[in-house]
Amino acid sequence: MTMATSESPSSAKRSRREDFKEEFLTCSICSEPYDNVARQAKCLPCLHTYCRSCLQNHAGGKAKFDCPKCRGTVTLPDGKSVDSLPNNFMLDNLREYKDLFDSSMSCGRCDNPEACGAVSFCHDCSSFLCISCVDVHKSELPLQAHKLATLAELQRKKEPVTPPNQGSSKLCTKHGQYISFFCKSASCRLAVCETCRNEDHKCHDIVHMTAAMDDMAYDIQQLSAKLRKRNEEDVSHMRTSLQGMQLDLEERRKVMENQMQDAKAKLERRIDMLFHYGRIRSRYYKGLAEGRVEEKIKQADLISARISSVCESADQIGSGATTMRNTQPVELVDMHTQTLLRLQELENTSLPTSNTIGFRFTDGHHAAMTQIDEALCRDVWDIEITELISPAPQVDPSRCTIQVGLDGTDEFSNKATVHTKTKNGESLTVGGAEVTASEGGQMLQVTDNNDGTYSFEYYMLFNLQVSVNGTPLTCTPLTHH
Repeated sequence: MTMATSESPSSAKRSRREDFKEEFLTCSICSEPYDNVARQAKCLPCLHTYCRSCLQNHAGGKAKFDCPKCRGTVTLPDGKSVDSLPNNFMLDNLREYKDLFDSSMSCGRCDNPEACGAVSFCHDCSSFLCISCVDVHKSELPLQAHKLATLAELQRKKEPVTPPNQGSSKLCTKHGQYISFFCKSASCRLAVCETCRNEDHKCHDIVHMTAAMDDMAYDIQQLSAKLRKRNEEDVSHMRTSLQGMQLDLEERRKVMENQMQDAKAKLERRIDMLFHYGRIRSRYYKGLAEGRVEEKIKQADLISARISSVCESADQIGSGATTMRNTQPVELVDMHTQTLLRLQELENTSLPTSNTIGFRFTDGHHAAMTQIDEALCRDVWDIEITELISPAPQVDPSRCTIQVGLDGTDEFSNKATVHTKTKNGESLTVGGAEVTASEGGQMLQVTDNNDGTYSFEYYMLFNLQVSVNGTPLTCTPLTHH
């Protein structure tokens, strides 16, 4: 048989006393217990409580300061001292309740309370009673209905009762009686005494103070639970949204990395193609140069052979001139004349020189290389990066306006300015929109002024069409009258 173990009354009493002292009755800043002087518990508008001394140091003499925990703004009622902040009466009562376990209580109804030790507590009077006052409650008819509890019964309860507050705030200012009831009528909602209940609030909805406190505690717990549940749902929704955004950003990052890798591979292929093209062209130019060299060598050989042949013929004519001088003088003169002309012709003919064999790059080559560069930029760097967290204000083409008739750069042209706006009609101050303009089907050059405006020049205002981000403006087309 298993023996059940139970906590001794003294250890249970000590455990409850330590719980109250640690959780409720010490300042969370200095960890010192609250008292009624320097460490009086002061309640802030945000319902957080700290001792008077710590709040005085935290405020630093300022009329406004932030709550040490939630950073909510606190304004001192008198603008000077934290003494003007309300006391936390609940903690004051809990301190008095703790005294039930630490020392004996004195009677709250006798003329000399210090001489009479309390043995019971009256819930209706909210007062500790000695033996004599307990006898009075039991003997006097108006007091016989009051609910009494011994100190031992109070100590056995798991939840504290409302201990007495020996000050005058528990007494009715009109009748001098203890306040034991609460008027729940919408026009009142006041704590009242027995006489107030029977006279001024006779037909009102009156409940005992303990019942009213129970109702208020229930309402507070319900509202607190509702707020806590909503807060948990909001935090959960926010976490889910942020996680989704994080996953989306990671996915976009991967896509961008893949695009960059593709762009890199495409660029490398372009460079390889360019080098391959260069090698092919180099071999072509080398073959072209070698062909030209061979052609010039052939030309030189041909000219040299012609000169040698003419020179040999001239030598033969010179050697036969003596023999033919007397027999064929006329034919000899003609032959001399033709030979002389041929020699003079060959004398003016020169062999090809080596400095005419080379070749050079023309302006057309540089233009071709420029086109290759433009093609690489256009085909490779086609990655669009968009803003993921804070997008720029969107242009609403239906709100955009156009101003025409301004002076152009010459006497025949006019200038127009497009003003971009958001859907709320607010003027944009940044550029980046795609604005196009055409006149009679002819595209016009549009300048982005980078201040939300775009300018272009036109001539006849003949069927002037303007679009923003692919959407025509509602005020166009404009026609010439």
